[in-house]
Amino acid sequence: MALLGIGPKFKAYFPDYDLLILEYVPGITCSPEIARDTRTIKLIVKTLRQLHQSKPFQGLNNPFDFIRNSVELAKQKKSWLPPDIEVLMSNLKSLEDKLKFNPKVPCHMDLMIENLILNKSNIKIIDWEYSANSDPRFDLAMISFKGRFEKEHDIILLKEYGEPELFNDIQLMKAVVALREVAWGITQIAVSTISRDYKTYAEIDLEKFRKQMSALKIQ
Repeated sequence: MALLGIGPKFKAYFPDYDLLILEYVPGITCSPEIARDTRTIKLIVKTLRQLHQSKPFQGLNNPFDFIRNSVELAKQKKSWLPPDIEVLMSNLKSLEDKLKFNPKVPCHMDLMIENLILNKSNIKIIDWEYSANSDPRFDLAMISFKGRFEKEHDIILLKEYGEPELFNDIQLMKAVVALREVAWGITQIAVSTISRDYKTYAEIDLEKFRKQMSALKIQ
């Protein structure tokens, strides 16, 4: 992605230490407040279009499978799961049926707002560990979800992206993003040795998921 100007340049790799060194990216770390500015949305879309129109990556990242696999891992480890996990899995199936996941382009798949670095007239994205071929609607929905976009911001986002008809899909996919974040927390509870309150992390996004599902009126 460095060749496209949307990611940091490679500097060195030390396999013995599993250490990858990339260039320092100067600029301002994005925030939800900055991300909701129309000028920033346009820059984000410009960057995403470059990514989504680039050559295919290796591998596939399916957020639906990630969620299911995280739940299975937690069950195997006898780790924490939300008490209504079966309802959540039913919700997931409903979303999957409606969205018809289409992994057709290179995607970042971890567009936390803080992974966007603004530098004058462009944006560079960091943290590419989850990048793979996937559904571009996930990247768009994650920007919206993490940027706390309202309807007007989503309209601008999709108009700039050139696919305003995706508005309803993005609302559905935002629920998937929220549940994928819950699943990430569930995975960390099961396997992480880091002292961090992953349960609270999962519960916060679980509440966001429920609110999104309620707004979508999906059972």
